[in-house]
Parts: sequence; structure tokens; C-alpha cells
Amino acid sequence: MRHLFRREGVVDATERAMMNVSGLDLLGCAERIGRALIGAALRPIKAVRARNRIQREGRALLDMSDHMLRDIGINRTYVLHEGGKPFHRR
Repeated sequence: MRHLFRREGVVDATERAMMNVSGLDLLGCAERIGRALIGAALRPIKAVRARNRIQREGRALLDMSDHMLRDIGINRTYVLHEGGKPFHRR
């Protein structure tokens, strides 16, 4: 059973059903709005982290020797070509 926490304690499914006012699940609506707001706030942070990860991986590839690049199935030309692209086009 899924429980929701409040200051007084735990809200079980029965109490949640009682909070349903004229067909509107107010607690569920508040949860969805909260998740949407948190998701919207985290979206730019996730984008920056993704950009940093892509740049870090690109630098790591540039630092590898030709022998190491051959081991993973790519060559120096490919690395230089991909490294010249902006991060959002990789």
C-alpha cells in the first residue's frame, strides 16, 4: 500500500479517498503539480550535466592514443570530426 506522509502521520488509501472532493483528487493533483514543478526546475541542471559529460568524454577521446582508439573501433579522423561539432549536434 502506498503511503503519503503528512505532519501528523501517514495518509492511507482510505483517508486519501475521503480527501476526494466532488470527484477531484486534490492530493493527487497537488502531487502531480509538485512533480511537474520539480521536473521543470531540474531540466536545466540536467542539460548542463549532459553537456559537461559529453565534453568530458570528447576530451578523453582526444587524449587517447591511436592504438587505444583502434581498440574501441574508431580512428583519429572520426574523433577530430566529432570533436569539432557543437555539443548539441553530437
